[in-house]
Amino acid sequence: MSLFSWFKKTQAPQNFESGLSLTSQKGDLLNPNSKEVEEAIVSLSNDPEGFVTLSWTSVSGDFSFIQALCFDGSYLIEYRTADLKKGYVYRKPNVPIEETLQFFRSFLENQTLTLDVDWLQVKAY
Repeated sequence: MSLFSWFKKTQAPQNFESGLSLTSQKGDLLNPNSKEVEEAIVSLSNDPEGFVTLSWTSVSGDFSFIQALCFDGSYLIEYRTADLKKGYVYRKPNVPIEETLQFFRSFLENQTLTLDVDWLQVKAY
């Protein structure tokens, strides 16, 4: 099962609870704080098959997420907005840890990201 299939199956808001959720191979946290998000991202560098997903579900059921996977010391970041067509994500490869932490902090604070031209829109699932 691909990571996105897993995410779609486990995180789709059928019986949703609004708010932020942090998901990784170490477990799930509802309404994580900045320190918990940072620790999850930093721990990825020691887990070549690991991932961290920070998702937001609104009271109306809309959801978006940012996800990081670590490869050879850099991160692949994927971001799905609530209004983006189903199955598409924005992707940014080869992101250093400092920038990855900034993206996750921004999403934690604002539940959205400002994207530049380096982000690619791709069909993911």
